[in-house]
Amino acid sequence: MKPGLYAIGSPSENDNLIVTCNYKLTFDIVRNSLEGINIWLLLLDTDGVNVWCAAGKGSFGSAELIYSLEKFNVERHINHKNIIVPQLGAPGIQSHLVKEITGFTIKYGPIHIKDLKNYINNGYKTDENIRKVTFNLFDRLKVSTLELVIGMKYFLIAMISLLILTFIIPSFNLSRSLKLINHYFLTLITATILFPALLPYLPFRMFYKRAFILGVLFNIIFLVSYNSCSLFSIGNSIISVVLISYIGLNFTGSSTFTSLSGVKKEMNEAVPILSILGILSIFVIVIALLLEVF
Repeated sequence: MKPGLYAIGSPSENDNLIVTCNYKLTFDIVRNSLEGINIWLLLLDTDGVNVWCAAGKGSFGSAELIYSLEKFNVERHINHKNIIVPQLGAPGIQSHLVKEITGFTIKYGPIHIKDLKNYINNGYKTDENIRKVTFNLFDRLKVSTLELVIGMKYFLIAMISLLILTFIIPSFNLSRSLKLINHYFLTLITATILFPALLPYLPFRMFYKRAFILGVLFNIIFLVSYNSCSLFSIGNSIISVVLISYIGLNFTGSSTFTSLSGVKKEMNEAVPILSILGILSIFVIVIALLLEVF
């Protein structure tokens, strides 16, 4: 979404001003949740990243808020000096600095936009319920659905590529291509649906290790069920494990109990290991194909 000042309903100069990110999904949820009330909505430029992640990275922060208040001439549209900021944006905001430079006072609203109406109607008072973040099975699967949709785009490209190879490379017969398509589709389901669902029950602290274990178990079951332990199948199973582990690593950005420093530490450890395994898997597949030819 384009950063800027948006009018929800028909707000006057006396109506509230709230701030959020320019992540399209967030904007749509906020707009739908605020239907029926008049309010000003200021979208900060967070490079399309959600509030919580952007606050941790600094793009949803004091500097961007101060800059946006001036750039979009907010003071011309309202006659008060109050801003409602999402609670999850608090890590990036220095309220005293914003007030010192702009004169605006920051009020930290509820975590979920659905609670904003009650928050305003109750005189900007909060309680324990609207300050809590949950990450139960439903919450995890709600996030994972988006990951599945994104992953399907890449899966469709891979599927079309495999079908094309069927007509180019003799060893890539239709049966093998369909088996690979099935393998990688189940890999995507395991990474985007099964991993988030089983997240609390998998061993290890780091996400990529949890996903790695799940990937190994999935591929053992897959190879046994197909009674296939060829070098080619093993190479593709290594790729599958790497993909599941990598997608699991990315899920750190969607969870409620990871920190920026922890994610950086995990990435520094995981990326080299997964890169080496990825190269190894390609090497194994190439060797397997060469052995079939010669």
